[in-house]
Amino acid sequence: MESELNPAERCRILARRIQSLKVASGLSVESRLRELRKAELALKVAERDLALEKRARDKTSRAVKPIPSEADVAAKRWAEGMNMERRK
Repeated sequence: MESELNPAERCRILARRIQSLKVASGLSVESRLRELRKAELALKVAERDLALEKRARDKTSRAVKPIPSEADVAAKRWAEGMNMERRK
């Protein structure tokens, strides 16, 4: 099931829910523990989704490199050739 919220938003909401469940006194101990486990599991899933989204975004930003023009490639090779001539 796909969530309508982005992973960062879900993490923030679930962290708040866990905090409120820890201080809630209106619920029985068993139901609080059950809800805490559900919220912690959901938080782990949201954190994993956030990490995957960040990783995909990083890959996309790294993949979009400008392709060097032929003039740039030729200038780089000429400079490397000049450096080789100086070493000899």
